[in-house]
Amino acid sequence: MKLLRDLILLIVRYVSVLRRLSIQKRAADLLEKICVGSFIVGLFQGSNGGIILAIIAAAGSFWLTLKIDKKEQK
Repeated sequence: MKLLRDLILLIVRYVSVLRRLSIQKRAADLLEKICVGSFIVGLFQGSNGGIILAIIAAAGSFWLTLKIDKKEQK
């Protein structure tokens, strides 16, 4: 009975980790889309603000991706 309980707890922990990784992956994807969109708008409208926002979004996306990769390697 204790083995079954431990197995269920392990599965619950694994699922919660996967949910967190999934949310982080979605956030990284969103930042990538913001990066591309703001870069294109900033480039064609001649706005430095759009290009700066694109650089910030790209940096955030790269950071999240590195964080996700480190967690998946463990």
